[in-house]
Amino acid sequence: MLTYQPQNDIYYGIFRFLSILIRDSSKEYNIDLFKILDFYLLFPNFIPDIRVTNELLKDKNKFKQYKNAYAVEGNQKQIFNKLNKIQDKIIEILVSKNILNIAKIKIGIISLNPNIDIPFFLLQQIEAKNHENYNIFEFLTNLSTLPFYGEDGLKDRTGLMEYRYDGVN
Repeated sequence: MLTYQPQNDIYYGIFRFLSILIRDSSKEYNIDLFKILDFYLLFPNFIPDIRVTNELLKDKNKFKQYKNAYAVEGNQKQIFNKLNKIQDKIIEILVSKNILNIAKIKIGIISLNPNIDIPFFLLQQIEAKNHENYNIFEFLTNLSTLPFYGEDGLKDRTGLMEYRYDGVN
């Protein structure tokens, strides 16, 4: 049986990356944070499993109704680790097309190249999808304000990345 697995679709990954970046084109993201946000944009059904602060608890519970329509094998961390390799390829592609800011990538930051001109048709498609995913984006925006490193950081709260060896000030 043939099944579609969106986490393996490079083109859909590029679309998701652009969706996040275009939502606030001046914003810069730590690459690992960006990968986590992309994961939850792809799999909003996993959002209820995040250990969040009390302020985000009500918003998190809205996602309990989300179901994944695609065949997914493995637990969240396994899926994230497989996706991580594809995300790295997506970054390579976007850098090679001069869509991402190359100087920022070198220091672990992902952001749009300020001189990039996204075609109008693609921009329309992205904005329509972003409107459709408004609740997800609002939650992810709030989630991204939490500390990222160390115990109770986003890496710890999601369980997607190792946090115990983070150098936290």
